[in-house]
Order: sequence, then structure tokens, then C-alpha cells
Amino acid sequence: MKKIILGYALFLLTIAMQAQEYTGDWKGTLQVQGTELPIIFHISAAEDQLTATMDSPQQGAYGIATDSCYIQEEQLIIKASRLMMTFTAKLQDGYLEGTFQQGMAQLPLKMERLTEPAPTKTRPQDPQPPFPYQQEEVLFANPSVNITLAGTLTLPKDQSITKVVIMISGSGPQDRNSEIMNHRPFLVWADHLTRQGIAVLRFDERGVGASEGDYGSATSADFASDVQAAVDFLLEYPILKDASIGLIGHSEGGMIAPMIQKVDFLVLLAAPGVPITELMYEQNVKVAEGQGIVDPVKTMFLDQQKNIFELVKNTGNLSTEAMRDTIFTFYEQRNGGVNLRDNPQVKQTVNQFSSPWMRYFLAYDPQPALRAVQVPVLAINGDKDTQVIAEQNIPGIQAAFEKGNNSQLTTKIFPGLNHLFQTAETGQANEYTQIEETVNPAVLEYVTDWILQLE
Repeated sequence: MKKIILGYALFLLTIAMQAQEYTGDWKGTLQVQGTELPIIFHISAAEDQLTATMDSPQQGAYGIATDSCYIQEEQLIIKASRLMMTFTAKLQDGYLEGTFQQGMAQLPLKMERLTEPAPTKTRPQDPQPPFPYQQEEVLFANPSVNITLAGTLTLPKDQSITKVVIMISGSGPQDRNSEIMNHRPFLVWADHLTRQGIAVLRFDERGVGASEGDYGSATSADFASDVQAAVDFLLEYPILKDASIGLIGHSEGGMIAPMIQKVDFLVLLAAPGVPITELMYEQNVKVAEGQGIVDPVKTMFLDQQKNIFELVKNTGNLSTEAMRDTIFTFYEQRNGGVNLRDNPQVKQTVNQFSSPWMRYFLAYDPQPALRAVQVPVLAINGDKDTQVIAEQNIPGIQAAFEKGNNSQLTTKIFPGLNHLFQTAETGQANEYTQIEETVNPAVLEYVTDWILQLE
């Protein structure tokens, strides 16, 4: 028994030592079509678990969240499914040497450890101290899965607080600031709302930042249970017991908000109002248009996407392995029967579509939850949103409220704004990082005024 215990202890020590070898800031340069693109990974370890964020300074993108960072067979593997990116490398002579894969591209990447912290870039709307309000670091439990979630609660100094909101982030692993492309929109929202007398709780999603749990195996329903735990926490928070509780959900967060009980109002920022397969199809139409894809390639692309969405939606009863086989067969049939089981790009796509989150997401119809809502709701979009199309989803939300006999719905479409509510030229996602504005001030004011006028 002592030998077994000792062996296990040495095994854990080996993992811990390996993890420490990889922690730090690493910088390398990708050669992309004759141009150089610097990439930085920030790798840290907590309780022998590795986490990583990524910077692309030339593109103005900092702090990009990744799904996973781990060591397997003496290789470091970093994955970001939202970017369809995987970096696989070995530690050799103090360098990380490996392959950076994104989409169909596979590029060699050699990275050196930085001896000084990598620079970050602030945005004009990033709040700067001193702050005219209190900030408290809080922990709350989700007893249904036995995890603890971590967040920040901002409280107006006037203790007679009548309203508090919980921020719910969109898809992909998000920290409490919902950081994306070096923008921190939830930090901006929290600062603005709290300055106007509204308390705000924002928290790291499960498995992200200081929150416990496994992000990779979670679905939107699991994230909803975390939000419900946040509501229950606020219901017992001493100075907020008499305050009205609201939810502000962005994108997938706006899909989750109507699932939650015991709240007094909802703000839906670019939220789905139609079945997700329909939303995703229109999103792909906008992507194709933005990339200049023309027929017949555009028609083939959209037809394939529509069919794979429906395939995933209608295979909920299959096991993961059976579903993976079904998706592989779909792509092989589309490619003349060629065996694609070992194709890295197809394998990555199959993994993405067979994940618990994607299976739940593509099968979801927000209409039933929206029809059941009986509290005041504000739903807004930007007319240049290419991810949740305003002219498709705002009418969908309105139709749900009509069927649910709830007249407490306010909607607004802001001209010239994208999915993040930035002032945009095209609304395409590749613009996000180039825009210095994090959240349009008119949107901040409009939402704040709507919340304050509630009784």
C-alpha cells in the first residue's frame, strides 16, 4: 500500500512539475501569406491545472479565452473551439515548438518564454479608479453540481439599493468581464450601472477564471443553473434582500435569461427569438456575404451548413460515438465517399458538433421559455448585428410575448451597431477588435433609464 501511495504521489508531483515548466508568457510569430503575425500565450497553473489566454497584438486582440490547456504524452495542447484553433507543441531547449492549426491552415510555430510581462492594451471605456462605489469579491455555490462560482459585486455607496442585476455572458468560455478581443463589455456595463445606483453581479463562468466546474462538458441548461444559483445568492445577501433582481443577458446569455426563476425583470441584448438552427443559418448567410463568397460556392456552403445543423438537431437520442460516426458519414458522402476519419480539420469539426453544448444549443427553441415570461422585458439589437440578426429575432421575441399574453415587452433596434453594440462599419466579427468603442454610450443610457423607471 505504501508503494502504491508513494507511486501516486510521485505521479502527482510529476504532473505539477510539468505544469510549472509551461507556465508563463510565450511569444512566437506565424508566417501567414507572406506577413508576420505575432501570437502570445499566457499560461498559468492552479491546483496543477493549466489555463491559457491568447493575444494577437497586431490585430488588437488581447486576453482571448481558450477552452482547454493540458499536457498529453509530453505535448502541450491549447484549444479554442470558438476560433477553431489548436496549438500543439513540445518543450525543446527552452522553446515551445509545434503546430498552430486554425481552420484548414496548419502553420509551424516556435515560441520563446518572455522574461517580462507581455503588454496589454486598454480601451477608452475601461473604467479607471478611484471608483465612486464599493467592489466586493464574492463566492457562491451551485449545490446542484457541487461547485463554487466566483464573481465581483459592485454596490452603490448609498446602501438603500432598490435594484440589482446579474450579467449573463454569451457563448464561449467567458470571465466575469466577458472579455473578447481586448474589450471588457461587462466591466463597462457594471461600472455604468453602478454609478447610476444599480448594483451589479458579474461572475466567471464555470471552469473559467476563479470559478470551479468543467466548462467543456456543460450545456446552456447547466449555465442556467449557475445563474439561478447567483439569483439565490442575491436573495440572501443582507443589503439586497429587498431589491428587485434583474438579468442582463447577451447573445446566448439572452437565451438563458428567460429560463431563470425568481427574477423581476430581464434585459435581452442581441438575444435569440427563433429556433437556433434558423438563427445559425441566417448568421452563415451574413458570414458568406461578408467574406464575398458567391454562387455556386455560397449555395453549396449554406446548404451544407443547413443540413449539418438539422442533422445535429435531430440526433439527440444518439450516443456521442454514434453521433460522431453519423457526422463523419455526412461529410464523407459530401466528398464522394472519401474516408475523412483521419482528416484533422474534419475531426475538429466533428468534435465541435458532437459536443454537449452544441447538441443542446442547436436543438433549442427559445419560444417556449419566452412565452412563459411574465415580468417586464427589454429586448434590443443593433441593425448591423451579423450574429443575431435583428430583423429575424426581434420579431420572434415579439411573437412569443403575444402568444404568452405578456404586454410588458419593450424592443428597440439601434442603427449602426453590431453584435457587441459597438458603432460599426460592416458588423462583421473581424471588426470587433479594430473598434475602440466597447459599448455605445447611447445603449448604456437607454438600458439604464429603462431599469430605473421600473417600479
